[in-house]
Amino acid sequence: MHPIEQLRHLAEVGEADAGVLAEEAASALGALGSDRRALLTGARRLLEAHPSVGPLWWLAARLLVADDVAAAASLAASRLAGDSTSDELAASLPSGATVVAAATDRVTLAVSQRPDLEVRLVGSPGARWRRGGGSPVAHRSPAALGEALEGATLALVEARAAGRSGVVVWGLDRAVATGALVAGLSLWALVGEGRLLPEALFASVLARLGAVPPAPAETGAVVLGAGGLLVPAARLAAVVGPSGPATPAVGLARPSCPSPPELLGPGG
Repeated sequence: MHPIEQLRHLAEVGEADAGVLAEEAASALGALGSDRRALLTGARRLLEAHPSVGPLWWLAARLLVADDVAAAASLAASRLAGDSTSDELAASLPSGATVVAAATDRVTLAVSQRPDLEVRLVGSPGARWRRGGGSPVAHRSPAALGEALEGATLALVEARAAGRSGVVVWGLDRAVATGALVAGLSLWALVGEGRLLPEALFASVLARLGAVPPAPAETGAVVLGAGGLLVPAARLAAVVGPSGPATPAVGLARPSCPSPPELLGPGG
């Protein structure tokens, strides 16, 4: 498929895993490296179609400043595919914890390595697995979220994008975050490869998503257009990324991409 056609297809894709979407975009954008104007246009169209997908912003930022776009695209795709965040999460969760989370593939992979945990997953899992003692893990519906949070040790959400000021969560992760904040439960954020952005670039993400004032008084979070939620760094207990666990002040301060001026501002 021609790169332009591939980019058009990716722009039209609905809900998809952020990392996989960025991996596929890397192939298409990398093929446009000899035409910088086409690269910028293609990147902007992807971001217009998927403004909440942090890895796409991360990818575009790295490619736009690269001397060798094809090599940078290949490296970016390799980093996304080799993301170690799930393993880092598995190693860092407290022993014997009762964990509530949306049933994403990365969370499922992480907690499947920890038979000592009680895991309460909300929604349908992306893979089958079992917990300690050989008994199946219970997957709870969104309607049962309140019950799942009862007596839990911590809640875990997966960031769609993140910056020094906080993390953007979506869908069931938004429900888990809201429930945990209302209940005063310790909230951890899983910030995978490509999701952590420099604050200037993260501000462009938030501008595209359109924060809706005022923030809900009971959670301190900010409602975003199209179903997102910005959880402030101050409301997080921990951040886990490819480099392991950290406090929010440290874990959200180590982005691995620049902030090209072409991507800054509401319209990029």
